[in-house]
Amino acid sequence: MGVVQLDHLGELDYSEVDGHVEATGLNEQSYLWVRNNPLHIDATITAVKSHGWRRAQVVAPERPGIHGGRQELCWGIGVNASRSTPYGCDVWHCLDVPAFGLGGFPGNYYTIHSGIDRWDVRQFLAQTATMTELTGFLMTADLKKIRPKLGERYAVCRPGRRSPACLAIADPA
Repeated sequence: MGVVQLDHLGELDYSEVDGHVEATGLNEQSYLWVRNNPLHIDATITAVKSHGWRRAQVVAPERPGIHGGRQELCWGIGVNASRSTPYGCDVWHCLDVPAFGLGGFPGNYYTIHSGIDRWDVRQFLAQTATMTELTGFLMTADLKKIRPKLGERYAVCRPGRRSPACLAIADPA
């Protein structure tokens, strides 16, 4: 079993200038979340590069980033694939399965002027080709070899809870 999540594909970047929303000329920054497993991470980076996905950030929240800090959490529905979530497993089911989650900022999505002309077909095609390849990876991989790994420690912050602000979870393996 695995999870594939896709939100906000093909978006262009806009910013407010003098009270007007104007195109920046860039694709919107988007994230591709992946579980902590070297095979997952390598497959993800390879797919992003081979399909020409622009302004993509591959993140594995269950491991430190390249400078040792915490990586961006998955805020989309793909968080269900995790062992623990910022929302708490009592709200979301924590499946602890291999997964890929695509998410962009929904900024243009929520405007009153978000017509199809504000999306980029090339970016959409690059993202869907990437996610199709990664879905095939999940379908054909040996599930034991792609089991997510947590590493030494992983903290999941749970805002709005009266319990401690973050739970530290050790990898049981």
